[in-house]
Amino acid sequence: MSPRWQTSIMCAAAQRLGIDGLTSLLRLVEAGTINGPTAKELLAELYVSGGNPEALVRERGLAQVSDTAELSALVDAAIAPTGRGGRLPRR
Repeated sequence: MSPRWQTSIMCAAAQRLGIDGLTSLLRLVEAGTINGPTAKELLAELYVSGGNPEALVRERGLAQVSDTAELSALVDAAIAPTGRGGRLPRR
């Protein structure tokens, strides 16, 4: 994607979401809370319906897990016989 095209998309998004909304989304990426593909999906949705990027990430459980202890617990839960049909615990 050309830089000019990217700039025009970001300008349109800033107009629709407001600077605060767009900044919030970009901060989530910068902090490693979400990755680029997730940010693109959220940007498209936020452009259409508006909303708060941080709230959407929280409500949908889209935050990346980077804590090794938490990842280990999720892996252990996934491979352990649970009697619950193999469902993972909710975070």
